[in-house]
Amino acid sequence: MANLIGVRELFEFDLNGYVIIRNFLSADRVLYINQVLDSTPAVNHTHKFSFMLTDPIFMDLMSHRDILEVCHEWIDPFFRFDHAWGVQHSSNEKNAGEGTNLHGGPYQEQSYFQYHWHNGRPTCTCIVFGYVLEPQLAGDGGFVVVPGSHKSNLGLAGFDVFCRLLRRDHSSASWVVQPELQAGDLLIFTEAAIHGTKTWQAPDRRRRIIYYKYGYGSLGWPPFDNSEAMELRGRARTEQEQLLLRPPYVSTTTGNELKWREPTLLAGGAA
Repeated sequence: MANLIGVRELFEFDLNGYVIIRNFLSADRVLYINQVLDSTPAVNHTHKFSFMLTDPIFMDLMSHRDILEVCHEWIDPFFRFDHAWGVQHSSNEKNAGEGTNLHGGPYQEQSYFQYHWHNGRPTCTCIVFGYVLEPQLAGDGGFVVVPGSHKSNLGLAGFDVFCRLLRRDHSSASWVVQPELQAGDLLIFTEAAIHGTKTWQAPDRRRRIIYYKYGYGSLGWPPFDNSEAMELRGRARTEQEQLLLRPPYVSTTTGNELKWREPTLLAGGAA
């Protein structure tokens, strides 16, 4: 089992569709990442931003051994890094353009969002790891989730739940949960769990979190040959990063011979 995950974390993830690992990043690392992002002009004045190419620390997070062990256990041995993005909102941003919403859910987005229990472990088509860079306290807004919805038998999409059942108002349902998060926490969730955003209302703090998505080696969210993906492949520093950044495929074929995709996680912590 991955170093991050014990029986309690496994139970919570299977039960709720998400789990929080407290204090995953040190205070010094959180400070450094925020300084890097604050000094990047493209990050300022936007709600959703790219960051992977701005500093090597983001490649370090992508290939962190503990994260890869979770992916190996909860996706499958042939997983790949898909893409990353950041989300932020200014303090007291009650009229933000990107406000309250729900999305995701089981079998949504061409069945890319799936959750199963197989051979004594979770099997997720994709998993998102969120590195919390600013606190999200009770009543702040920010990330919300519907615990257990990754195993819903109705299969309703998050958007349908938000519009049809909730009339675009989270406050009418006690089962839409806003977890409390501290800077440095790691949020792990399956996109098969309905999740979304509540308008950010903290009067003295911004919202900032960076997300990394990993999934099946044969599937991809953005086009695999987009400019950022190609640039990242060119910057791969180790064999492990090269394996993570492979484009989506099952096998290569030469005549009648198949060369299957090799497992992603190198043995023994090799780089």
